[in-house]
Amino acid sequence: MGCGGVSNGMCKACPTRSFQPNNSSASTCLPCTEQSCADDEFMLSECSATADRQCSTWSPAACSQLALACAQGSYLEGCGGALPGACTACPPCEAGNFRTSCHDTSAGECSACTPGTFHPGTGYPLACLPCTSSCKNTGTTPAVSTSSTTVAHFNYSTKAISTSSTTVAHFNYSTTPAPFTPSTPAPTTTSLSQFAARYIVAGCTRMQDTTCGECGQLTCKPGFYRVDCGLLEKAGECKQCTTCSQGTYPLNPKSKVH
Repeated sequence: MGCGGVSNGMCKACPTRSFQPNNSSASTCLPCTEQSCADDEFMLSECSATADRQCSTWSPAACSQLALACAQGSYLEGCGGALPGACTACPPCEAGNFRTSCHDTSAGECSACTPGTFHPGTGYPLACLPCTSSCKNTGTTPAVSTSSTTVAHFNYSTKAISTSSTTVAHFNYSTTPAPFTPSTPAPTTTSLSQFAARYIVAGCTRMQDTTCGECGQLTCKPGFYRVDCGLLEKAGECKQCTTCSQGTYPLNPKSKVH
């Protein structure tokens, strides 16, 4: 400003809404662009003393950079053109499915659980859960008590015996009248069904795990008893009780368990 004659002049800041982008001896600044950015653009920077306002668009690469700020379990939705988008939770999947590839700017998709796995409800699982492969249970069956009198004691043996072509579990059954004192005290805080044989009620599906049942909780109608519950993890069947001849009486039948 004022350079001429014998004066070197002086520099003065550009007035508001004007700019000068280069080192220059020009006597005036350039006016800022007042026109708005295009509909598919956004204003990257306002006009300053050294540069005009800058317009830009959200490119795929720029959107991917923004998506890095989204937390796990969410993705950047709506980014592009003039819009930066926003982090959005990954959509849930229906039971029996899990969501894959939900990250960056993609919501991913739901995929069916593979055989041997399941997912029981809606949500955003990264993978399905493994199915329970067996309902088998082993251990020592404690004494069966009525009031304070022990009526029987079973020692469960993992050694099987064979009857015809069917292998059944072996029990040492004491018929000693009460009170009965075993050589090794029976557990007193465990119910009979805790270590009882189990069977498969329903197999594993994409939407639920294998359902197991306790053989000790199955009942038969009066005059019948259950056999082979737990064999091949099945519920077995009810058979008619033995009819005793005169002068004899039946012992309380106990289910054959495996």
